[in-house]
Amino acid sequence: MIELARKYRPRALDDVIGQDNAIMVIRQHLRSGSNQSLIFAGPSGTGKTSAARIIGADMLCERTMPISCQQCDTCTRIVEHGRFAYGWYELDAGRHNRPADVEDLASYTLSPGMVSNWVFFIDEIHMLSGAAAGAILKAVEEPGAGAQFIGATTDLAMLPFALRKRCKIIQFKRLTAAPLFKLLKKVCELERIEYEPRALDMIAAGSDGSARDALIRLEQVASAGPVTEQLVAEALAIGSIQYLVSYFNAVVAGDLAAQSQILTDWAEDPLFKARKIRDYLLHVYNFEVSPRPLNDIVDAAFFQVKDHERRQLVDGIKSRVGRRQLADYWLDLTEAWAFDPAAMTEHANLMMRVHRFHRMLNSDEGSTTTAPVVVVAPAQNRLARTRSAKAHGQSPSSQAGQWLSLAQAETIYEAASFLPQHYGALFNVGITLDHGRLGISTEEHAGKLISDLTHELDLRVKGWVPGTRAHWMYVNELRASGVFTTLAVHVPVSAHERLAAWMSRRMRSWAGELTDGPDAWSLDVPQPKAHKPGRPRKVSRHWRLVRGLWAGVDPTIVHWTNEGIRHPLVGLLGVRLSARRALGALSSLRRTGTSQSLGPRAREEAQVEAMFMLSAFVDNAWSHIDSGWELDERLDRLSELAGRRDALERVELEWPSSTNQIEKDRKAEALASLRNSWPTDPHKRRRSWKGWW
Repeated sequence: MIELARKYRPRALDDVIGQDNAIMVIRQHLRSGSNQSLIFAGPSGTGKTSAARIIGADMLCERTMPISCQQCDTCTRIVEHGRFAYGWYELDAGRHNRPADVEDLASYTLSPGMVSNWVFFIDEIHMLSGAAAGAILKAVEEPGAGAQFIGATTDLAMLPFALRKRCKIIQFKRLTAAPLFKLLKKVCELERIEYEPRALDMIAAGSDGSARDALIRLEQVASAGPVTEQLVAEALAIGSIQYLVSYFNAVVAGDLAAQSQILTDWAEDPLFKARKIRDYLLHVYNFEVSPRPLNDIVDAAFFQVKDHERRQLVDGIKSRVGRRQLADYWLDLTEAWAFDPAAMTEHANLMMRVHRFHRMLNSDEGSTTTAPVVVVAPAQNRLARTRSAKAHGQSPSSQAGQWLSLAQAETIYEAASFLPQHYGALFNVGITLDHGRLGISTEEHAGKLISDLTHELDLRVKGWVPGTRAHWMYVNELRASGVFTTLAVHVPVSAHERLAAWMSRRMRSWAGELTDGPDAWSLDVPQPKAHKPGRPRKVSRHWRLVRGLWAGVDPTIVHWTNEGIRHPLVGLLGVRLSARRALGALSSLRRTGTSQSLGPRAREEAQVEAMFMLSAFVDNAWSHIDSGWELDERLDRLSELAGRRDALERVELEWPSSTNQIEKDRKAEALASLRNSWPTDPHKRRRSWKGWW
């Protein structure tokens, strides 16, 4: 069998797998016509060198520039071998890192007419000596017309700062399970290699996110026969998992004698066994303990470990945690297996480590007694928390329309919390409209002004800052002068100046200059100023604007605290006594409204794949209403959702579309099993921040 890694090396940017963001940035760079120097940074085997050679072939192809023909001598020399071609120069800085090795690059720059187009590529550029890196600074900063400099590195931190700041850095990432499985499956089918899907998963897991390493391992296994789980385990030397699982079962049971016997029977050298124990702790941490799911298998051997075996270990260790956070406790356990390899060459050294680890988890030698488990009572169900308006003491005045009801107050919260949870944005602009002073005398005309204003504002923001939009909520009330509207709005900071000018111009065109007095409308935009320690100023401003909408919450509505005490809801929401007011009775105009981006449909669509939203309001977590937890939650949601989509893609790849009903059923079962494994209760997802429950 030929070398699969070489045969299936990418020959066009579309062939580089799992690097969508990096390829998008590269395409934008090429379309712009810029020749700013590039640095491709990331782990080995992820496509950096291939991408550089593809760019070189595209720029230097003899036939079909700007896209290479992939057939001419120039393309073949560059893409397949990285060998010298007219205008292409490739240097491996790992072996050639002296000033003399880079003098050609300097000469091309000093003699711009020497070659009309050229591409200079330095692989492992961080290995250049200080003098060599200094020698190419001028060439990197000003490569000249028709020229392109590219460097690749697996260690960006080692790259001299002077060199790094002259280049555009493009990050390549480790490949996830789905694209690796897709690549291996495609190669097996093209090469007519028999395989078991889980065996390909094992190869992918042992490749450390590298497409090249995955193909090398596939070739190694396939040379011995059909690619099965058993053969992968044997060929890649990833057996003996039963010893590892049995050892940790003995650890949880507190049986030191069993631990010693299992490790003695395990026919591997002490260093191998110690590393497996350390790596297994990290593996379980990644899948079961980490606040933000990592889904990193660490070692291909661990693919043979069943989910229930991981969870059994976690459940057993949870009883030792006491009041500490499980994630912190687990990292301490893992650190206990950080060691100098030279100190783990003898069995006695391994057993000393085993005894110490046992004592960390079991206070009494050989005892199976464990510390008491701290159990937190689950939160009350939503029905019991929210109850009926009558049970909360809601007065008839709320029902008569003078105040905001419990449901309206909660709807405002849900939209205000959804904005940072889903979009990572915050309300930062306040707008007030006194429709009477604007010359608008009817509720119907006031409603039309609000609709026109918010619709055009959204269009303007999309034009001012492409790729963004405006989000808003408002509350209408009836004052002596007529209808009055309070809006909380998110507008990108870069558009605030344009917003002020546009508002002034549009209010005059809508209402006329004679009626556009100083009190007819106002715009509250943030001003740069010093901020006291505590919550971020943007979070404080967001909830200050929301409290302006809550000012009309019925003061007779009481709600439950987590301590079982009833308290006025408006106070729990943090609305100052001086700000509270009745809103007047509107006859036809809606009391509240939001942009579609914050409405019920948007909130429902965001809960894809059982990713339900958290709510401090529903959980009676009043002290967390305005703490800004939503921004941390958004990062965790994005990470969790990416992991779930990757898992779904993996199932789709194993069971592609087929007319075979048996295959359809198997695919449906696999998808259902996967989705059933995801918690629907948002409290049970792992997080990087400490929740209130």
